[in-house]
Amino acid sequence: MFGINGTEFIIVLIVGVIVLGPSRAAQAMVWLQQGIVKMRGWSAQMREYTAELRTMDTSGVKDLNSTLGDLNPSQLDPRTMIREAVAEEMQLWLNESKANQLNNKKQS
Repeated sequence: MFGINGTEFIIVLIVGVIVLGPSRAAQAMVWLQQGIVKMRGWSAQMREYTAELRTMDTSGVKDLNSTLGDLNPSQLDPRTMIREAVAEEMQLWLNESKANQLNNKKQS
């Protein structure tokens, strides 16, 4: 664990007791124990969550992947989309103005 062997771990504990003193060393051990308990609980929750994810139905995701696979990213260029929308509006405007001109000529 953490790349240290048993002897090194004991040395770290002894140095910790010397540096912290007996009362603070006991508090540190309690804190360490609580941290380990929390980490184990978190690890168990993660195992449950990943097991749940493995059992989920992924057919919807596969359908989405097939739909997105048919999508052409070049069609999503905003400049092209704006250019096409403006060209379409211009064409509609031209058609309408030509129709108005023809109506005006007929009325004259």
